Order: sequence, then structure tokens, then C-alpha cells
Amino acid sequence: MKKPLKKMYVCCSELQKEFFCKKIRQVLGEYVVPVLDYRKADAAYVIGEPDGQMKEELEAIKQRGIPVHEVNENLISQDVYETLVRRSTQDRKRMEERETGR
Repeated sequence: MKKPLKKMYVCCSELQKEFFCKKIRQVLGEYVVPVLDYRKADAAYVIGEPDGQMKEELEAIKQRGIPVHEVNENLISQDVYETLVRRSTQDRKRMEERETGR
């Protein structure tokens, strides 16, 4: 049984929009359809640091109650990515402390 399609608005710089729409189709497959109008979206991916235009769109998206997911260029949740990096750094420190006997 197929899951229902989710309409995903891609909030990124205009120059990168086509690239990230294609990437979303490749990575997320048939379960997500990128849309170019946030008013038709079930959710939004924010890719990269928001510029002026993106900030305006984000305000409108949030006012509509559309869930916003901040992701990096690999479509990985920014929060998850930062947590993994932080844990990796902490694990590396612990290993170095064990090895040096501190």
C-alpha cells in the first residue's frame, strides 16, 4: 500500500530551486512532490541560510501553520546533523582522553 503523497514547498534561493526540486524527487522518491507555491504545500523545506525573500516566505508559511523543516544541502535535518556532529566531537574527545590517560 502506498503512502499518500506529501506536497513539499522548497524554500531556497531562486537560483537553486530547480536543482533542489530534482534532488527531493531523487532522495524522497514517490512520497513527496515538490511544489512551487507554498500555499499548496503540506510542509516546507528550508535549505540554506534564509535571505530576504526567503524570510518573507517563511513568515507567510508559518502564519498558515505549514510545518517547516530546516535541512542542509543533503536534505538532512539541520537539528539532527548538528546533534550528530556534537556527539561525534564528544565521542572523539572521550577516546582521546582514554588514550592519553587523562
